[in-house]
Amino acid sequence: MNDCFALIRLIIALATCCSWSQNADAQLIHFPPQTNCVYDLTGLTQTFTDTLAQAGIANGSLLILKNGQKLHEQYAGTYSATTVRPIASGTKWLGAVLIMSLVDDGLMNLDDPVSKYLAQYYTGLKGAMTIRQMFSHTSGLPGGLDYPVLNDDTITLQQAAQIISTNELIAPPGTVFCYGGLSMQVAGACAEIASGMSWSNLFQLRLKQPLGLTVTTYGNTRNPRIAGGVSTTIYEYAAVLQMLLNNGVWGTNRVLSANALREMQKDQTGGAPILCSPFTQFGEGDKRYGIGEWRDIVATDGAAIQLSSIGVFGFSPWIDVRRQAAGVFMVFDNYTNVFSGVENIEAAARNAIDSTPCTSPPRLEIEPAGVGTNVVTINGARGHSYRLEFLRTLPRGRIR
Repeated sequence: MNDCFALIRLIIALATCCSWSQNADAQLIHFPPQTNCVYDLTGLTQTFTDTLAQAGIANGSLLILKNGQKLHEQYAGTYSATTVRPIASGTKWLGAVLIMSLVDDGLMNLDDPVSKYLAQYYTGLKGAMTIRQMFSHTSGLPGGLDYPVLNDDTITLQQAAQIISTNELIAPPGTVFCYGGLSMQVAGACAEIASGMSWSNLFQLRLKQPLGLTVTTYGNTRNPRIAGGVSTTIYEYAAVLQMLLNNGVWGTNRVLSANALREMQKDQTGGAPILCSPFTQFGEGDKRYGIGEWRDIVATDGAAIQLSSIGVFGFSPWIDVRRQAAGVFMVFDNYTNVFSGVENIEAAARNAIDSTPCTSPPRLEIEPAGVGTNVVTINGARGHSYRLEFLRTLPRGRIR
């Protein structure tokens, strides 16, 4: 872990002395301003400012959405809506979307063993690791972030999976939870074989194009770091979060099925003992994981209320499915410096939404959601919304 923090400090030092490029040609994704209610955002504004000040960070940004509308936007220092930064483990959520899109199309199954795709390298217990386990940190492969193979741009993703196969398991698949990037790298290699396409092409066709992401990238590499290699802006990442809140729909494009989203949000750890978690140091070592996302706040019936995918550089995205809200907090520092502040920001957003008396009358919005399908949004009291998906050829709809 000390080696990992030393690497982080080096990267931050390099980023401080050298300017990061921003794509002047990037088209800013549009979110309309919040119109359902007038929220008191004083506490949220102050909490963002305090978080940066207490961590000694000059640059940062925050974007909060509610029902697909822009509730709050705030910047500090040199950051703007077009600032591009590496998001580290925020990448895991994007990788999970790609994996689940392949599951939707029947090209993969979450319970496929790795031996189905990489039998020449993964045999015995290693061969029994499933896609589900590899994307929920229960594969039995070592955890941690500091593995040269994950950053080696001289090799392909398939070669990386071969190298990773030489690691000994720390436990039989499914028996422990250990957070890290090796297993997702292997799952990415399996996805390439299942689809017959490179991960980069999958990313372009299944995420970037349908969501209109212009600057989001793994960089120019044949070995994209599946669990931590993406750079993006707050607006482009927010589009992914809003797609998740829209039951997998963005505009007229269905990116994921509602079933895929429900599966992602379930606890996928199977009650396995938590052997290594980045949250143990904050007293939250019992936090569980879905497919590519943390289950931060869970209802008594086990349903996830808030989900997230914080990165080691402090990039912190989350969705609140109960409040139909999403947030993206961006800095480039060490996540340990901002972790408690991010939790305070999330709480301030929840408080602002919950304490606002909203008397706007109910209204309907109808938007196309692919061939033969409409999505109807009912905006009701206190900013709550309900979405129904209708087949245009049928008189009855079904609740999504």
